[in-house]
Parts: sequence; C-alpha cells; structure tokens
Amino acid sequence: MLKSYATAASLCLAFLLSVTPNVNSKSLEASPKNSKPAVVGPVTDGYRLTATTNKKAYNFGESIGLVLTLRNMTKTKVNVGFGADLSDFQVDIWGPDGKKAGYTTYGYEVFDAIQGGSHFVDTLSQGDERSIKVEISRYYEMSAAGRYKIAASRSFSNREEPEQSVTVTSNSVTVLVKPKST
Repeated sequence: MLKSYATAASLCLAFLLSVTPNVNSKSLEASPKNSKPAVVGPVTDGYRLTATTNKKAYNFGESIGLVLTLRNMTKTKVNVGFGADLSDFQVDIWGPDGKKAGYTTYGYEVFDAIQGGSHFVDTLSQGDERSIKVEISRYYEMSAAGRYKIAASRSFSNREEPEQSVTVTSNSVTVLVKPKST
C-alpha cells in the first residue's frame, strides 16, 4: 500500500514538472530600479501590477512573452504567493475579433492541474517588486493574425489586515501577430 502511494506521488510530481513552464530564476527576483517600463499599471491600495511584453509585433507562430510585475508602494510589508505559472493571476486576452481568447491545450492542462497556484510565498517591503515571465501564447490561443489586448489582475491579502483582500489590475498591452508569410 505504501509503495502505491509513493508511485502515485511520483507520477503527480512528474506531471506537474512536465506542465510547468521554464522560468528563469531572475524572473522572480526584484526588478532593477532603472528598467521601468514606459507604461505602468494603475496604483490600487498602494500596489501596482504592470504588464509588459518584449516586443509590440510578433511573426506568425512566434512565442509571445509576457512579464507581470507586482510592486508594493505601501509602507508595510505584504506576503504574496508566487509561482512559475499564471495560476495566481487572472489574465484576459481579447483577440482580433474582439472576443476573449480561449486556452490552448497546454493552458487547459495547466489550469486544470494546478488550482490556487503559489509555489512559494515572498515578502514585499516598501518599494519591492517581483516579476513573473511567461510565454503567454502557450496558455492562450493567439494564432490568428491581428491585434491582441492583454491585461491581468491579482488578488491577495494585506499582511496587516489579512481579512481584507486587495485586487490589483494591470495596464493593458496590445501586441500584433503578423499574418503567416507565404
């Protein structure tokens, strides 16, 4: 019986590792103070969530990277869970047709397998930032040519008032997926 539990645990771990995207360890470190994006998210209750991409236009089939940066602008520390995936964030993507983009097969697998996210909890002091980098086009269907509008939000509890939840919404980012070249 004990052997079957160990086998089941090993299989679960193998599955989670296979669906978790590669994340550079630097993506979870404090962001450099001198690399501020031109557009930042609005401040909500002393916190800011900023969405950025490395480019404004992508070739058909090219991976689209998204960086979500949470900044604590309050005078108090806050504990925030972070993971290597998007399970801690609500991401909305509107496609060229004006409709919300659906999940890819990979996106369905990740969001079905990992509920609640947060692989670890980090403390953000005043002025601290943490970022997560993801290949957003792996999670969401972004294969049609045209403009996509991306925005994210994140909810968490303030350390001093744990019963009160704060929801921070990012700025929106628009990217262009160019038509497939013939």
